[in-house]
Amino acid sequence: MQQKRTGISFLIVSMGSLILLYGVFFLFPIIYGAVGSFTNWHPLKKMFHFIWLDNYIELLSDKLFWKSVGTTMSFTAVCTVITTFLGLVLAVLICNTKRFKSFFKTFIYMPYITAIMSVAIIWRWIFMAQGGLINNILAVFGQQGLDWLNSSSTVMPSLMIMTIWHDVGFALILYIAGICEIPPTLYEAARIDGANSFQLFKKITLPMLSGTTALVVVSNIITYVQVYDQVMALTKGGPGDASYTATYYLFDKALGFYRFGYASATAIVLLLIILGLSMLQLRLSRNR
Repeated sequence: MQQKRTGISFLIVSMGSLILLYGVFFLFPIIYGAVGSFTNWHPLKKMFHFIWLDNYIELLSDKLFWKSVGTTMSFTAVCTVITTFLGLVLAVLICNTKRFKSFFKTFIYMPYITAIMSVAIIWRWIFMAQGGLINNILAVFGQQGLDWLNSSSTVMPSLMIMTIWHDVGFALILYIAGICEIPPTLYEAARIDGANSFQLFKKITLPMLSGTTALVVVSNIITYVQVYDQVMALTKGGPGDASYTATYYLFDKALGFYRFGYASATAIVLLLIILGLSMLQLRLSRNR
């Protein structure tokens, strides 16, 4: 009886601690930020007074904000589609490879577990206009090099290439796990009926991985809508505002201009965008 009471007490204390930590480090910042979005909040001047919807009105009329949202949506769409596609194709190829599976999985997954700020240092050298790896390769073939990170036409594709290279390992591992869960008997029965490799992929692999695909897509959308690290490390929103993403816009307003109330309003709008995109994707995946 005493052991039972001790166990119940331990469970209550553990649950209470988890709820407290969740409230302090998750719920409280969200609520505080939501309240702050209706204020003129300047921490250095100890200013925190309500201006109600003024931040939202200014935000929704700011052309730079909408441009940054458009840039973010384009970045999110391209990176999500390519990362998901490459992750699926590579997973199928690796699962059908008889040798060096562990090597290929480790080789592709390694960039994902490397801090993206560290990766950005390498890619800065790759994209350098003078002496960069890509331009050196182009020079070998007699082609003119490009100023990848300082041209408005190439800066976003450059960030996309680095991001896809960094993140494809995440999709790969999830797809490999999903493929391992598909019963081999399904493939055996289909082969007996005369199905070829493409038919096996189309009729069995793809449908059985729909849940994994939904997870990969939603996870990538949530990640890419918040893209910041690679922009900060490589371009700082430049050239001009060509790589100004929504999250970079948020941090610039908060840490560059100390307009924490305005930045909080931006964060709330981005939160609503992320929720909307995630719910749309989940609904589409259920309707398939």
